[in-house]
This record gives sequence, C-alpha cells and structure tokens, in this order.
Amino acid sequence: MHRLGGEVRVFTRNLRDITGAVPEVATAVAELPIESVILDGEAITLRADGSPLPFQETMSRFSRQTGRTEAPTSPDTALTPMFFDCLHLNGEDLIDRPALQRFAALDAACPPHLRVVRITTEDAPTGDPVFEDTLASGHEGVMVKSLDSGYETGRPGVGWIKVKRAKTLDLVVIAIE
Repeated sequence: MHRLGGEVRVFTRNLRDITGAVPEVATAVAELPIESVILDGEAITLRADGSPLPFQETMSRFSRQTGRTEAPTSPDTALTPMFFDCLHLNGEDLIDRPALQRFAALDAACPPHLRVVRITTEDAPTGDPVFEDTLASGHEGVMVKSLDSGYETGRPGVGWIKVKRAKTLDLVVIAIE
C-alpha cells in the first residue's frame, strides 16, 4: 500500500494496481495520521467472529484471466487489511533497515487493529500461546522473522520461516515397486 498525501494506491506483490478492487484497504490507509507511507501486508475477508474466510473467497474478487477486479458487493466480502511491514514513513526510506526498525515504524504508523499480531521473543515456548490462538482463530499459522533481517521484495526471504501445523503432506512419487 502506497500513500503520498491524500493519494493511496494498492498493489499486488507482482505490482498489479488493484486500488479499485480494495476500497476498504485504501480508505484504512488514507485515514492514517501520516503524510506518506509504504506498507506491506495482506487483505483478508473475515467472518463476524473474526475468523478468516477461505483464501479462495478472498481471491474471488480478482480475476487473473481478464484482469478484472471487483469492489465488495456486500459486507460479507469486505476485506480487512493486516499490515506486517513498513518500508517508508513520512519521507524516510526504511527498506534497507533491519526488521526491528521497520516494525517500530509500523507500530508508529498503524493502530493495532490494522497490524498483524506480533511478539518478540528468543524463546519458542513463549510464542506457543500466540501460535495456538492464531490456529484457533482459523489462520493456518504464523511467520517467524529474524529482527536483523532485511526486506526482500515479493516473497518471504531467508530470515522468515512459516510455521503451521501440518495436516497433510505434499509429496512427489519418485519410484513405485
């Protein structure tokens, strides 16, 4: 999400402009009490109880084949932005800074309800309640990030690990007897 003054643009990780399809996300960024910002995050559709709808339902608002995007047609399909990184804030580029500094900028720019829940710990058992709460609320897992890691455009980098409870295994058959 990019904001400069009153103008907000929302892009996919492939830099496709989807601003028109996500007016609720653009509005949330426009209402922040800041002059300029570049945020990284996700937009998800939540049920009334706060649990996420399946990813496919969120993606149904976007059509890769035609390039068509649709704004929400009902409150049931409204998106909730969840920001997890800040790459620029009020004229200061942060993209080359360590994650710890970018997270501090994110905390300064966005209220808690617009940020992914985050804790800082060196002790894995301390994170267990957050992991369990995340799973219980319907999310598939958590991201574990090094506070020293840099930002890598587009996809998680080497300083990130996705932790989720495996229910199935994706395997490739390499031989059959």
